[in-house]
Amino acid sequence: MAGESASPSVVVTFPEEVDVTNSAAATAGVFDALGSHDLVIVDMSGTKFCDSSGMRMLLVARNHADVTGSVLRIVITPGSAVARSLAVLSMSSLLPIHDTLDDAMEADPAR
Repeated sequence: MAGESASPSVVVTFPEEVDVTNSAAATAGVFDALGSHDLVIVDMSGTKFCDSSGMRMLLVARNHADVTGSVLRIVITPGSAVARSLAVLSMSSLLPIHDTLDDAMEADPAR
């Protein structure tokens, strides 16, 4: 997981697989970013697999963003396995998901 700072925003790029072995590190990276940036974009466009621990982390990160006053946006490629999993679990409507990194960066702040 890599973070590229572009203050006051940051893009946190997730690995190809997010599972129980690395979801704690992913959570820590996102929480650190939420604590120090106004806009945090989680780029999962290259993520091919995300298990339940990773999906739970996305919900917790969304809640943490609300508490810190930061804006969280998540990039997930439409039609990907991750997008399908979130849709099956009815989580896609609960998360601020964008199709591309550009969409996430240019989105209306109210969204």
